[in-house]
This record gives sequence, structure tokens and C-alpha cells, in this order.
Amino acid sequence: MGPRAVLLGLGLAGFALAPGGCVLPRREVMLVLSTDVECTIFDRVQIRISRGAETIPTFDQTFLRSDCNAVGIAPPPPVPLSELTEFRLGIVDSRRTDDHVRIEVTARTSEGQVFATAAETEFVDGKVYAVPIRLALVCANSPIACPAEYVCRPRPGTEEAACGSVFRAPGTLGTFPATQAAHMTVDE
Repeated sequence: MGPRAVLLGLGLAGFALAPGGCVLPRREVMLVLSTDVECTIFDRVQIRISRGAETIPTFDQTFLRSDCNAVGIAPPPPVPLSELTEFRLGIVDSRRTDDHVRIEVTARTSEGQVFATAAETEFVDGKVYAVPIRLALVCANSPIACPAEYVCRPRPGTEEAACGSVFRAPGTLGTFPATQAAHMTVDE
């Protein structure tokens, strides 16, 4: 029996002894992007996805909103995001690590950035859960200055600008800091 036959035999024996149906549980978050902002304020959206402490995003794409006409440079590919339609993007954990996933969303025009927001979360075995991110008019017009690791978000149940934590535990909307100024709100 030659060396190839021995290796093939060992490989087949190992395969036969492996537990049948060994499938790793799915780990996915679903970006649910929405906006209430007209095209006159921003017509493109840039989505960047990074893992852990990595500085180079694993995904970085700019899209034209479906309800806007391209003005300026050649238009990026369209995305089904409009004032009436949310955009969903599944992010699957193929690395199977404990790294957090960071999602940065920037509202843009052909001239550059208008405003940005972000969320950071973790994957959970056997779960697919939503990470809602809203490009909100109240944040586009707000002079609110958020501390590090917080971003402007509409306070749940209101249309007030608030600083919400970038980190969100799976299946939550995150937390809001204690009031630091008159224009900042707190979510109990």
C-alpha cells in the first residue's frame, strides 16, 4: 500500500468517525437602515463595517438613495433606502471570533459628509437580530456634541436629539448617558 493510499484511508476513516451533522450555529446581525431626511440634505449613504480593533473596514461602499437623483460626480450604485423605505443588510460572522462588529453610516452629498452615526455590537450563536440605525433629520439639524463612543440618535419615542451609546448589547437600542447639558436627554 503506497503513501497516498494510506493517507486516503486515514482521511476516510476520520471522516467516518466525525460526528454527523456538525453544523455551527448561525451568527448574524441585520443592519436596518432608515431615514426621515429629504434628498436636498443628503443623496448618498456610505456604509463601513469593521471588526474588532481593525482600522481597515471589511466593507466600505457608497450607495445612491433610491428616491434621489445623482448630482455632481458619477452616481454610485443605488440602494433601496428612501424616506419611506428602509434598507436591510445582513452581516454574517464567518470568522467565528468574539470581535465586535462596528457599523458606521455616513450621510453624504457629492461634496462630502453631511453627518454620520454608528453602532457597535457583538454576534450571538444561533441568533439573527436587528441593529436599527436611523439617519435622522433631528441629528442632521442638531448642534448636539456627543462624548466619545456616543452618537446622535433620536431618543426612542420622541423626535428629540440625544446622545446614544455606540455599543449596543444584542437586541437592544443601547443606552443614553446622564444629562450633561440642557439640550441632552436621558433614556431611563
